[in-house]
Amino acid sequence: MRFRRMVRTAPAPDPDLRGGLLSVVCLFFILLPCLMLSTSLYRLTTLPFRLPGTSAAATAVPRQPSPIEAMQLRLEPDRLVLRAALRTTDVTAMEGQGVWNEAVLPHRDQHPDLAALQLSLAQFHRLDPSFRRIELLPWDGATTDELVRVMDAVRQGPDGALFPEITLGTTTGGGAP
Repeated sequence: MRFRRMVRTAPAPDPDLRGGLLSVVCLFFILLPCLMLSTSLYRLTTLPFRLPGTSAAATAVPRQPSPIEAMQLRLEPDRLVLRAALRTTDVTAMEGQGVWNEAVLPHRDQHPDLAALQLSLAQFHRLDPSFRRIELLPWDGATTDELVRVMDAVRQGPDGALFPEITLGTTTGGGAP
């Protein structure tokens, strides 16, 4: 009689998960500092504001006031009127007490004389190259094309930028004297 030997087989071993878990943990230890260093949370967590005593303007040397206080360009049906308030050199003069100078530029061939306008603007630009604002006051019948051509001439001259900050106003709303 033949006996069969009863062999007990051991149950299959559980797969070892430690190696895979260790590689995931190492990956996080490498990626987490990289993500923290490359991500800026500043934009997400703060509101931009300045305290009165800490602004750059408060610590800077005060700048000499501009000799030009204000500029206006009136578009009229038959002419352009360029007005500039120039600061007086009187020591008792205060801001806003500038003298208004006016230049009348008649139209040429029923269109604004943009070359003469740019020459006049260049003279004011040489007084103070940092002054950038001008107020454009078109008349009610001004066409969009005419307005855009005048704005382009005011913004850029043949020798470079003139007055790039243009605000539109109305001639019927009062304005400067």
